[in-house]
Amino acid sequence: LGTPPRVPARYVARPEMSEAVVAAACESGRPVALTGIGGVGKSTLAAQACRDQRVHRSFPDGVTWLEADPNRDPVSLLADLARRLGLPDVASGVATVSEARDRISVILQGKQILIAVDNVWERGTLDALMGLGDDCTVLFTTRLPEIAATFGAARIDVDELTQHQALELLEQWTGSDLPGWPSEARRLCTRVENLALAVAMAGAMVVGGRSFADVLALIEQDLAR
Repeated sequence: LGTPPRVPARYVARPEMSEAVVAAACESGRPVALTGIGGVGKSTLAAQACRDQRVHRSFPDGVTWLEADPNRDPVSLLADLARRLGLPDVASGVATVSEARDRISVILQGKQILIAVDNVWERGTLDALMGLGDDCTVLFTTRLPEIAATFGAARIDVDELTQHQALELLEQWTGSDLPGWPSEARRLCTRVENLALAVAMAGAMVVGGRSFADVLALIEQDLAR
């Protein structure tokens, strides 16, 4: 329902975490929360789960992906959902969360839909989307573990990559035939604590013409500042 979530072209598999997300979405019977600091890979894991065939079989009436982000109006999120469910009058004509929920809930009775919500910062976002249908599940990503606790979600804590995974991601960006591989590459991954987004950004800088040593020096300057 709507545009599928984007999975990065340079993707490193994290089998155990991916299995945990899919299992929780398909079997838990309650909301699912992916928690962790920014850049750790929560959105990528959630997007991968939304494309998994087991998830599609568990939610035969559809999977939809919504971007929450800070200060996103819950009414606009519900309007997006209504539009995807074929309710253009609701999408364009409701002014309150309560009114939108009432209209959407009628459509979702008896439907099995996964509603994935990326980058949740406020409780109001989830208040608007929880309980729209008895057989619908909300999967969300957030940096705030207390939000997961508030809704009794099945919580999956997303950690940094292992060093092997970080090196694999860096190699996808840069190749392994560059000067300084693997010793400088390993130092670089360690310095950014194997954080997925940081490793990808460093890899992009190397592709742009900087050496591993240059990137390490820039990181040190930024941290010192």
